[in-house]
This record gives sequence, C-alpha cells and structure tokens, in this order.
Amino acid sequence: MNSDFKAEIDTQKKESDDILVEKGHQIHLMILTIVGSFSVLYTLVNLALDKNLQAIVCVSLLPHTLVMYLLYRKGFKALSKIINLFVVVSAICILSFIAGKDTFVLAFIIPILMSTLIVFQGKERIMGYVLAVIVFIIYLFVILSDFRMGPNIVLTKEQLELEWIMNLSGTVLVVCFELIVVLLISKRIQDNLLLQKQDVTANNEKLSNSVATRDKLISILSHDLRSPLILISSGLKMVESKLVVSDQKVIVNELKNRSELALGLLDNILLWSKNQADKLQFKPEKLALSDIRKMTNNMLLLQGVKQLDFEIRMPATGLVHADRNLLDFILRNLISNAVKFTPDKGRILILVEDKIDSYRFLVRDSGVGIPPDRLEQIRKGVSFTTLGTAHEKGHGIGLNVISDFLHLHDATLEVNSTLGKGTDFSFMLKKELKDEE
Repeated sequence: MNSDFKAEIDTQKKESDDILVEKGHQIHLMILTIVGSFSVLYTLVNLALDKNLQAIVCVSLLPHTLVMYLLYRKGFKALSKIINLFVVVSAICILSFIAGKDTFVLAFIIPILMSTLIVFQGKERIMGYVLAVIVFIIYLFVILSDFRMGPNIVLTKEQLELEWIMNLSGTVLVVCFELIVVLLISKRIQDNLLLQKQDVTANNEKLSNSVATRDKLISILSHDLRSPLILISSGLKMVESKLVVSDQKVIVNELKNRSELALGLLDNILLWSKNQADKLQFKPEKLALSDIRKMTNNMLLLQGVKQLDFEIRMPATGLVHADRNLLDFILRNLISNAVKFTPDKGRILILVEDKIDSYRFLVRDSGVGIPPDRLEQIRKGVSFTTLGTAHEKGHGIGLNVISDFLHLHDATLEVNSTLGKGTDFSFMLKKELKDEE
C-alpha cells in the first residue's frame, strides 16, 4: 500500500469520524429536549401526588438543560454532553434514594447507557465507552446500596403500580425514541452508500469508455500514424541519396530530419501513454556504452536547426543495466531539451563518467538556464512548458516521464542550473559487471 493511498484512507476515516461526532452533537440536542420535557412532566405529576421533594429534583433539570444548551452553543459541545450525562444520572440516583428502588426509577439508566454510546461516536467513541462503564458502576452501586434519603415511606400497592407504570412508560418512550433515531441515521447512511455506489458504477462505466477510447487512440498512433511517418522518412532518404543539386539535398535533408523528429515525438507520446496506462514493459538488459554512443550520435544528426557545438565523452567499453527503449527516450528528450534552450553557437556536452559500481550520465548545456522558481517546480514534478530560444514549443510531459522511467531503473534525475549560464541534467545507472560481448 503506497503512502498516497494510506493518506487517502486516513483522510476518509477522519471525515467519517467528524460526521459521526456531528451526528452525536445533534442527538445530544434532542436528548436535552427530552430531558427538559420529562422534567416538566414528572414535576407536574409529583406535585399532583404531593411528592414535593421529587418535584424539586425533577424541576431542577429544566434550568440545567437550558445551561447545557448555552454551553453547547458556545462551542463546548463535548463538555455539555458530559455534564448533562452526570447531572441526569445524579438526578435519577437521588430519586431512587428518595422513592426507593422498587419504584423502577432506575430503569431510566438503560436509555441513558444507550444514549451515551450513541452520542459519543467517531473520535469520541473511547470516551463514550469509559463514561458508559462509569454509569454502569454507579447503577450497580445504587442497586446494591440500602441508602435512603428522607423518611422511609411505605407505598401502597396502587401507589407502587402507578410508579411502575409512570417510570417504565417513560423508559420505554425514551428507548423507542433512541431506536428510531438510530434507525433513521442508519437509513441515511444506507441511502448515502447506495448513492455513492450508483455514482461509482456510473464513473466506472465512463472510465471503461475512456480506457477503450485511449487504447483505440494508442492503436491509431502505433499503426495508422507511425507507419506513414516511417515510409516518408525512408522515402526521403532514398531521394536524398540520388540528388546531386546541393540546394535540393539541403531541403530534402531538412524534411527528413523533420519527419524523424515527428516520429521521435510520436514514439515519446506512445511510451508516455503506455506508462500512464501501466502497459509499459520494463526490459532491462546488458547495454554496451558503444551502442549508447551510436544511439547518441544518431540523435545529434537530427538536431540540425541550430548551429551548436556537440561533444560526446564516454568510455569506449563498458556495460550498463538498462532498458534500451527507455534509455533512448531519456537521452533523446534530455538532448532535445538542451538544444531547445541553448542559443546558436552554444555548446552541449553528453558525458558518461565511470563511478565504480555505476555510470553517471550528464547532459550539460550552455543555454539560458532555469529560474529558481521553475527549478523548484521541476524538482517537485510539476509539469509546464516554455518556448525555446528559437521559439520551439514543448509538450510538458518530457521531464516527468523521464523521472518515471529513471525510477524503474532505481535512479533519479538530478537538475542543477545557473540562470544565464546553463543547465546540468544527470542520473546514475548501474554497471553490468560482465564483460562486453
């Protein structure tokens, strides 16, 4: 799993946690409304039954809910949830100590435990588990305790039944409300997942069509365009060999160079397309430096537009471990880039240096150099194109693809430049230690 994919997963997880936390905040507001409503309802019932102490405890929850709402609005959302939890639990415990455990008032602990696990979600989930455990411990303590507040009043059977009905009805209502909220949230999440699935399916269809179009385009470039260019170049070579008039030979030679440049550009586009489609085959082999010199000489023959001084310096013998086609692409683009930004009468050096277990390849020009901001963009892999000294146009893909191809060779492209003095592009390739055949 690469770092970009892991970062994307982490981002999605964080976004999911943020959504769950926000849902928990919204449910907390609903719970405050329920607590406030029940405090009013139970206050009225207790007053009607002349249970003034219970009425005082119940009515105290009403201003509490208003304070918690204000605290929530001020941005202290987690604090509002925690305080509300313990105040409501404390009120239930006090009512139990006053009225007695047999009134079933402790049944309200069940929806409180549920709401704790629902309200504290996402990155607050661990806090929710801890608070739920604390509430459960308090519940066990109250169940096992014989502590009573106020006089020990013995309830008649009718009074006890009324307490049961009132407290159990309230508990059932709150539990049902919480279940409905959970089901609604689950339905929303399911609906969102279905919509995302539909979007993914539609995008996959579009992607499949795009891939099919791309593959067809690559096929056209490979056969329908490349073949005519090869025929044109071959035909111009035949015509050039039979010409006698020097002016005509110059024109035909220039046309031949132009057609070969176009063919080279087409090959670059094909390699880039295959690389983007992950269809590029990396086939390293023993590659002789003598073959690389021939390859480089052929490239220089095509650079006839400007009057430049080319120099090639490399060992006469030696082998590198490299893919021939990719190395051809790399050197051709680096040399073309050097030609593009070097004015007439400038100098370009192609150097191969022996570095014990590898060879250092260097393309140095005496051109205009690269401004510091553009140099930083190149090092960051940002694509851009700039007109050359003779207004040559670029295509904005060369250096990025070179970096990708060098990465396949476990190498990196090094760039050094001085504005107004020139630029160095270099990379290292491993030696092939066997003798050259």
